Amino acid sequence: ARKPRSKLAVFFESDDEDPPTPSLSIRAYLHLETISHQPARGKKPSAPVTKSSQCNPFIFSIDTSFNAFVRAVAIAAKTTATNLTLPHLRWKFETPASLPMKMLTDEIGFQAMLDAVQERTKGHTIFLFLPKPIDLEVPPEVSSRNNRTYEYEEDSSMLAERDTMLSHKSQIDALRQDSAKEVAELQRRYPIGNHPLFPDKRIYAKGGLFWDLSPVRLDVWAAAIQNPRATIDQPPMSNHFTKDKTIKPPRP
Repeated sequence: ARKPRSKLAVFFESDDEDPPTPSLSIRAYLHLETISHQPARGKKPSAPVTKSSQCNPFIFSIDTSFNAFVRAVAIAAKTTATNLTLPHLRWKFETPASLPMKMLTDEIGFQAMLDAVQERTKGHTIFLFLPKPIDLEVPPEVSSRNNRTYEYEEDSSMLAERDTMLSHKSQIDALRQDSAKEVAELQRRYPIGNHPLFPDKRIYAKGGLFWDLSPVRLDVWAAAIQNPRATIDQPPMSNHFTKDKTIKPPRP
């Protein structure tokens, strides 16, 4: 008699078990504009001249809310959101330089900008233009090193790289202040030692993958709950929760 063939069992992971895909990041360079007048020469009247200085760059994602975006602009401008002249905020892509500016004054304009960025396969860098704010409300006291403003024509690639890191720190500090309640809820939901394979860590586990809930990941998750782009049981679609950010259990 012929022996029956052994059947090979194949198991497929459901789509629900896949880790979240990262959201698109956008680099923004804010330019603060001031207007001066050249002195009149002969019969020629004085002509207005617009000068711009470039502030700290910042990074946001397509999932960022308009209010969070406005706060990031205010941080880059070293002021508060109430001092921004939002009716005059404009934007354009970094390249090509000949593109006209477009208005970015409200949530509709913000969404239109996000849609335009997503339609591009590359070149996700935008320039923002805004009249220099008049500080009617005093901003929080910060060190000048964290808020360096330099002339747009200045060759400052090393400064820009350093200021990007400092800008990230400022944004993280702002997120922590706004989402302290959500961070506390996540800490209660995922206490240290909540997974037996990692007794010294807070762990989020899904589909056999493990993420270490570091303070930065807790801050990102908590801020997303506010939007809301996440829940207490489901983290956001973020670069902090991709498959390459997982950790492996220690060997026995």
